[in-house]
Amino acid sequence: MYLKETVKDKDQLNIYYGLAHTASVLPSIVLINVISHYADKYRKIKLLVIVANSFTLIGCVIYLIPGSPLCILVGRFFLGFNLLTRPLIIGEMARSYSREELKKKVQILRGFFVLGKAAGPLGVVFFLNTNFWIVGLNIRYANISSLIIFILVIIAQLFIVFFSHDLSNEFDLKDKLLNSVDSDENKEVKLTERKNRKNVDSDINDDCNRNQYDHLTDTENNTKRLSSMQLLSKAMKDIDVIFLLVSVAVEEINAHMMALLIPVVIIEKLNYSRGTVNIVFIMQLLSFSIIFIIMYLAKLNEVNSALVGWFLGILFISGVTIVSKSFGYVLNVAILTIALTFVDVFDLNLNVFFSVSLANLVQSKYQSFMESISIEVHVLATIAGSMLAPVAAQYSTEVGCTLIVTSWVFLMLTFINRQKYTNIKIKI
Repeated sequence: MYLKETVKDKDQLNIYYGLAHTASVLPSIVLINVISHYADKYRKIKLLVIVANSFTLIGCVIYLIPGSPLCILVGRFFLGFNLLTRPLIIGEMARSYSREELKKKVQILRGFFVLGKAAGPLGVVFFLNTNFWIVGLNIRYANISSLIIFILVIIAQLFIVFFSHDLSNEFDLKDKLLNSVDSDENKEVKLTERKNRKNVDSDINDDCNRNQYDHLTDTENNTKRLSSMQLLSKAMKDIDVIFLLVSVAVEEINAHMMALLIPVVIIEKLNYSRGTVNIVFIMQLLSFSIIFIIMYLAKLNEVNSALVGWFLGILFISGVTIVSKSFGYVLNVAILTIALTFVDVFDLNLNVFFSVSLANLVQSKYQSFMESISIEVHVLATIAGSMLAPVAAQYSTEVGCTLIVTSWVFLMLTFINRQKYTNIKIKI
């Protein structure tokens, strides 16, 4: 809407749409690994979140300035800094809570992400006739969202400054548990290593022996820190990490295409108005809120949540595929509302599974960095989903069948490996 008012040429408008989206994800692609590595190393989480939020506030102010598409691009770039806080927060949670508590906290956090993603576009609908001035800036429907974000970030910033602490810098629960609790299996491995070391010591000197065997146990090698490239190389050689990251990409492409498919189906396939789109999204927000509470109370572990998520994704695609004018308005709206609710539950459950599983795979000192890799994959998959959405709209039946098959494959793979991911062990 904002770009339509500032860019009159239709060809240039499409270019600016692409540039605006690219600008918003640029910080998460370029800076997120660096910031996360710094957070893991120095544990200055509070400071980094305050800095990221400060850049977000700058972006909000720039975005409010009317008249130039350049202001929109620069504003979107600075707004993208908000995404940098996600790996910092999840990494800190992984260090500060037990495995059982972590799932609950991540579920709440991810639930509010989904609610915010759904409520954001709907909230703007209530400001269609907005037109007032603040310190020389004209606030209208096109830029009211930036003012709302500015107010919310200011509130968050005040809470962080006055009430948050760098908890893991003072007490790292995960690191303490890793170093103090040894399973029988780990004890046996350590005894074997010691025997091997004694045998090697008879042939080579102690220094060479230590260099050769230091990599065998992470707990014994806890003081040695891998560089970002070494950690990335090690992660990319692990089959569980690869499976989780590929699943992140598949889930995000599916979820993004599904969500964008709903308005297209309502307007083009069923010939309903945009008002129906708003009705479906409002009802979906209410129904998701209820299901979110029920699922939290159900206390499913992250693996069972993932299985439920993949299955609901399959039901969504089926629902979108079967809607028809012959069903009548009320039935179609009901089917689409349920289907869109399933998308959000699908998105929530799988992201909880990915975040918790990746967090449990790595040592405390690599938490934020590993989550940042997941977010980079997430961002790139979002871009891919946006690009594929027009194809999905044109060939909805064929694309729907493809997504169903893909979801079934990952549902089966998750089910087969459910025991392993339920009791996942630190590997990196």
